[in-house]
Amino acid sequence: LYAEQDFDRALDIVVDLEDITTRMYGENHPVTASVVNNHALLKRATGEYEAAVELFSSAIQKYEESVGKDHTSTATALHNLGLTYKSMYESGTFTGVEELQLQDRAEEALRESMSRRSKEHVDRATTMYILASVRGTQGKNEESVELFDDALMILRSSYEQSKGSGQSGLRLAT
Repeated sequence: LYAEQDFDRALDIVVDLEDITTRMYGENHPVTASVVNNHALLKRATGEYEAAVELFSSAIQKYEESVGKDHTSTATALHNLGLTYKSMYESGTFTGVEELQLQDRAEEALRESMSRRSKEHVDRATTMYILASVRGTQGKNEESVELFDDALMILRSSYEQSKGSGQSGLRLAT
């Protein structure tokens, strides 16, 4: 339903699924955290940014308690939180100090996501180029270019290591 952009139906289902997984697995279980993360993705897709921030924060906490701070799912939820802050300041709804605060929050979440991944991890590169965009918006062009270059280096290396699989080629192209 998400892929089809049928967000209303997807939201109805994810709320039910969140209730079911909480009852079956408990509040702080990776399956529950995943459902909360997906709920947050839907909220971000519908422009309900504040609700998305709350849900991503909840998912991060659940992941940290169930699988640890350095788990890839925790890093992904932090990446999603950073993207949400970026979407918020790009929405044009916020101005002045609020926009600057959102840029800082996006940077903080994205840097935290990067710190929880190994230096050569391909998902770290994805976070790096999002952070590069944030830094560019903040007028930090030199750092932005450096982050883009570092991300590209990781993606190229990943592509070379997995030639023929097609997975990394798509990220490199992006």
